[in-house]
Amino acid sequence: MKTLIGLLAMMVVLCACGDKSAPKAEVKVESASEALKNDDKAIAARLAEQKAGLEEASQRDREATERRQFADALGAIGKQWRDVLAEATRTGRGEIAGPIKKMEALKASLDSAAVNNCTTKARATLSSSMSSTIDAFKQFGTETGAGTSDAAQQKLAEALEQLTKFDSELGSCV
Repeated sequence: MKTLIGLLAMMVVLCACGDKSAPKAEVKVESASEALKNDDKAIAARLAEQKAGLEEASQRDREATERRQFADALGAIGKQWRDVLAEATRTGRGEIAGPIKKMEALKASLDSAAVNNCTTKARATLSSSMSSTIDAFKQFGTETGAGTSDAAQQKLAEALEQLTKFDSELGSCV
């Protein structure tokens, strides 16, 4: 009987030791259908993120294309302006009316040109440069004597500064 009691005592000790062991972690096992549903949700979320990113990139591309189109249109008018300006600088006082008419037509074209937020300032600067230049050449056409008056030269200097500013403003839109 002592053996039986000793055996029972050992079993009690072993059972008590087993209770003190680290708690067992519960492992949640999801079913195959739950796993597929979770995978589908994760894939849908990734696709939604990718779609939003693509839409944002596409919008930026459209805006950049629009800015370039408006800038290109103003740039073309600016190039024509420089061509007429070069013609006017080679023209004598008696024949200056022709280049002035071309300048006025280009200014009217510029003033009616479509602009966006970025090109509005550049158009205003070029328009101001054109006005100063036209005024200077009109003054030159009415002057007598050799050379150009100081007032006309001052207007042309201001116009040149504005033309340079136009180039910078237009460049920031591209």
